[in-house]
Amino acid sequence: MIKKDLPTGNNLKGSLHMKRISQKDAGSLVDEILKQLDKDDMNIQDCRSQCYDNAAVMTGHRTGVHQRIIEKNNLAIFVNCDNQLLNLVGVHAAKQDTIMITFFGTIEAL
Repeated sequence: MIKKDLPTGNNLKGSLHMKRISQKDAGSLVDEILKQLDKDDMNIQDCRSQCYDNAAVMTGHRTGVHQRIIEKNNLAIFVNCDNQLLNLVGVHAAKQDTIMITFFGTIEAL
């Protein structure tokens, strides 16, 4: 997901395109990301954060995708997506117990 702030102060959320790629090294992935941002008329200098899974090619501190993006824009801080994984675990665990389903269903209804 990307979040682009419009000059009016409104937010636009959208997803980048899913595409099959043959080269899965960090350099090729960064090239694909930058090409897609360019096609979507988005500047990498406007990026303020980036989030990937824990694959070494994404998170490598010397040559990973996140490091290469930081070299292009040092304001694009890297946020590990462990929080998302923890959330998915919690949601799955809560769905296993009928008492929890009822409890969280009631909370959401409020």
